[in-house]
Amino acid sequence: MTIKVTRLHDTLTIAISGEFNFNMRTEFRNGYEKQPPGIKKYILDFSAVTWMDSSALGMLMLLREAVGGNSADITIAGAKSGVLSILKVTQFHKVFKIV
Repeated sequence: MTIKVTRLHDTLTIAISGEFNFNMRTEFRNGYEKQPPGIKKYILDFSAVTWMDSSALGMLMLLREAVGGNSADITIAGAKSGVLSILKVTQFHKVFKIV
């Protein structure tokens, strides 16, 4: 499991690979908290996420609150069928853009 953070202008991309779970909490949080100001858009690249648990769902909500709540521009991209099912069952498609 790894997290790679890249920034291009005002967009921050966080690419997660492997199982997105409680063990990634510090690395995930540091990925968005330790950035200079000016980020307006967040892209979470889930194309290599093999599974996620309830703590990962909580981390997504903490990210959302930390970067603007209802006005946050967060996109979850590339989620495979198993992870996509989790996001839909938990109604996350109502609070995040999922592409």
